[in-house]
Amino acid sequence: MAINATALSYHLRHQLGIGDKQTFKDVAVRTLKATPVDQPAYSTVMHDDFADLTAANLFKGTSAQEKRTQLFRTTSDGYVEYYDTGTSQRNDTDLPQGKPVSQKILRTSQAHGVVTMAYRHHLKGLKDTPTTVKGAAGYQLTLQKQKQTTTIGYGVYANYRVGGQSFYAYQGQTTGSPVTAKKLSAKALAKQVKTSPKMTYYRTTKKVRVRAPFDAYVSGTLKKTITLPKGTVVAGQVVSQRQRGKTVKSMQVVTNRLSTKRLAPGYKKGLWAGQDAATTKHYQSFARVKRPAYMPKNGSAGDLYLGSSTKPITAGKLAKRSVVITTDGYVEVHHNDPAGRKTEYRAKPKTSVKIKRTTIKGHTRYLYLAKKLSGFKTKKVHYHGKAQYRLALFNPQKTYAVNFDPDGDEDGSTPEDFGFLVFGGQSVYTPYELD
Repeated sequence: MAINATALSYHLRHQLGIGDKQTFKDVAVRTLKATPVDQPAYSTVMHDDFADLTAANLFKGTSAQEKRTQLFRTTSDGYVEYYDTGTSQRNDTDLPQGKPVSQKILRTSQAHGVVTMAYRHHLKGLKDTPTTVKGAAGYQLTLQKQKQTTTIGYGVYANYRVGGQSFYAYQGQTTGSPVTAKKLSAKALAKQVKTSPKMTYYRTTKKVRVRAPFDAYVSGTLKKTITLPKGTVVAGQVVSQRQRGKTVKSMQVVTNRLSTKRLAPGYKKGLWAGQDAATTKHYQSFARVKRPAYMPKNGSAGDLYLGSSTKPITAGKLAKRSVVITTDGYVEVHHNDPAGRKTEYRAKPKTSVKIKRTTIKGHTRYLYLAKKLSGFKTKKVHYHGKAQYRLALFNPQKTYAVNFDPDGDEDGSTPEDFGFLVFGGQSVYTPYELD
């Protein structure tokens, strides 16, 4: 496992012998007793979809200042650090320059957007106030991120109040022209579908165990063994590689498309389904099959996001609720934090219901579920004497092409297509993977 050394305190980095220019330290997983935890409340770190870190370092003053010599930050191992050594601090350096004054955080609380941290001794240069912590005298410091950001040129800066003093942090660049969404005709969509590579599905012919990747929320991947019983449908592909002059085949399995029943080993450890595929040499244990009837058409991978307009798509916002139709035949509902990363979508679902059978009539797929799906319209029916709950997935042929790169900054970028469907009486949208 690679530990992010830049997030550690000055004290711990030097205790571990980590140099001032060393950004990561590899530690053997077998010697590391570690449990995934949520991001600490005192942390100012923000993340994008690729786990890049921003706002780890807060500079004193306003974003218009050219000289930055005072820097505040909290560390992953629970320290408050304040750098005011006269050394110029920069946005693009991995580690602050110089030696800070610091205190171990002994208590953290959060209310109404204000984080309050308590520690033992006063930190010179910060406006902390006396308090009692763990039965003894101490000091506390408030941290609050402001709603308004500041844009200077192409740079966007987040504003903070730390103990009543102004601080700021580089947040990113302006996006240029706004993202656009244009309605796509059914004929144009059909043409794209016809010329695009199709997703491939396989069914296991015997029980197979694979090492599936699971992610920590921010970054880092661990592998856990999962079991695929005989008859499990997966998304994947057989690949060939040349090794030592021979052609070697293997099977790549998209494990994050599987149900919680299959991914339980990782979820039980507090992890998220990994984005990478699992590879197994037992490719002969998988037989190619057609796209399952319960999976939507047009290149949808079965990811459905609650929403009735393109606004959340163009704004890059997360859906509060999402639904996944898994390759092995389950409907799963996720509740997401809109302020989080897209990792939210790969968390253990709140609800998982087995699809017993599927029928298709026109543009409607009828999924017959083993039980009701809370929050969605279903109709109780009987099949061979057993109760099932019918849920309609209707495709009104409403598609939008969203251009995330209107300025053409990225070579070869093309608009991405999204279909709007009706799932159990609720409007949802799904990405069509047609590239």
